[in-house]
Amino acid sequence: NNTECNLYPINIGKNWRKSPKLLKEFRNLGNIYMSNKLALLNNLIEFKDCFNSVPELVLPEKIAFIEKKDEAGGGINEHIGYIMPYIKNNVNMALVLKHKDIEIEEKIQYLKEIGNIIARVQQVKPLGENFYLCDIHEGNFIYDFDSESIKVVDLDSSKIFATYPFPSKYLSTNKVIKNKEFDSKYQKNYKGDYLPNENSEWLCFITMILNTISNGKITSLSY
Repeated sequence: NNTECNLYPINIGKNWRKSPKLLKEFRNLGNIYMSNKLALLNNLIEFKDCFNSVPELVLPEKIAFIEKKDEAGGGINEHIGYIMPYIKNNVNMALVLKHKDIEIEEKIQYLKEIGNIIARVQQVKPLGENFYLCDIHEGNFIYDFDSESIKVVDLDSSKIFATYPFPSKYLSTNKVIKNKEFDSKYQKNYKGDYLPNENSEWLCFITMILNTISNGKITSLSY
């Protein structure tokens, strides 16, 4: 579980042992926020074939509506979530890249694989439009022991078509790009939120590299 959702392994269909699923249930996050999430998820599901060149993406498969009884009032609350493949045998790359017992050479190899994924994602053009992962940081990548490959998770924070951009950890916490000299490279909307582009995607990835090499948090430094 994390701050905005609950995760549940579930069994669906006759082949659930061969193709296990994971349910991600969002907590009450506001109507506008959830409307944007639904639009994003629907687009990812409808245009899933556009992402065939990047099989490392753990894409949503179905929207889920969950009814839960309100223990206090006795009524029914409807929560929203989605179903995706369940990668049971995995480790989060946030743990791997900061682990003291893993050699830096091995970590660099993992980072190269992540960089390759990002480069291929930038070639994906659903209906000619750009697609952005947006929230690129260590915790949104996992190592799948079964396929011996890195996977990209939490795609409900990505950007496709006209959906509103979700916050990016390494953009919102980066003190350097807050200087006005970077306004043209890392643009904001009228609310002050950073708009994703190729520059912002690579900046977040470079932050991951620097965090790994320094064994620290680069975004927390003052310049």
